[in-house]
Amino acid sequence: MGGHWAIRLAQRADAHAGAVVIHYATRAVTKVSTPVPVLAHFAETDRFVTPAGRRKMERSFARFGWPYTAMDHPGTRHWFAESTDDGFDRAAADSSFTASCRHLDDAIAGNSGSARRPR
Repeated sequence: MGGHWAIRLAQRADAHAGAVVIHYATRAVTKVSTPVPVLAHFAETDRFVTPAGRRKMERSFARFGWPYTAMDHPGTRHWFAESTDDGFDRAAADSSFTASCRHLDDAIAGNSGSARRPR
């Protein structure tokens, strides 16, 4: 699922999202909802993610109380975690995968602050 859709879906009360992980995407939270912890992965160079878009997203998370962690992956570009793309970076992909699993495991275990428990 794309990062935009993951954030949009997590805002829906009927989605019961417990945590969100996004790669190379920005989307601001636009309504009050139960906070969902977000882990975002960003490439160093990305023509699709602007600094302004990222700041807007980060401000919205702060405004609505969503726990947020960003991981910047130095020396990478958009699609660094996609093994079929020529921008694939094995070390960054592995690092993002490990961090993503930890983030989701913590949410399932209830260790993510205000994470909603999945039903």
